[in-house]
Amino acid sequence: MYRKQFYCFFSTMADFFQGHLLIRNDINFLSDKFFILYDSFKCGNKEIAIKNGKALFCFSFHISDIFPEKRSKKEVDELAEKIQNILLFTEPKRNNYICPFEEIKNKLNYNLKLSRAKYFDNHIELIQYSYKYGLFYLDSIPKVLRKHIQYTLNTPKDVLDALKEP
Repeated sequence: MYRKQFYCFFSTMADFFQGHLLIRNDINFLSDKFFILYDSFKCGNKEIAIKNGKALFCFSFHISDIFPEKRSKKEVDELAEKIQNILLFTEPKRNNYICPFEEIKNKLNYNLKLSRAKYFDNHIELIQYSYKYGLFYLDSIPKVLRKHIQYTLNTPKDVLDALKEP
């Protein structure tokens, strides 16, 4: 199996939400981990830095040559290139980052997690926790996304429990 794995770091909840939707819907990928990062660190030659907030909102994902559909290695590489060049990551003022797994693997502990990060089972739990603990406010979310975020905040616990892995 051939695959590419990435870690995405977003400085705002709006960018996190947009990034997750965009990559999930347009690229068709598998999410691996959702987490909030509370410390800066180096990814290759770039600094993953928390600048204007208390934390970065993050997820990791991978694309492969067999799931959710058969792809050639070339198609996987082209998708990886496309993802790394979306505006959410290339516009410097956004303070968002994408980091290939190879450049971050030495920073992961034995559970394949970063230290000074809080992990969640899914993006809904991450959003609910972030809102509850003041890591973002609804008035900071553009109106076009606010209804989606509010819906996510109101997701019942039994739905969240059903999303958890057995």
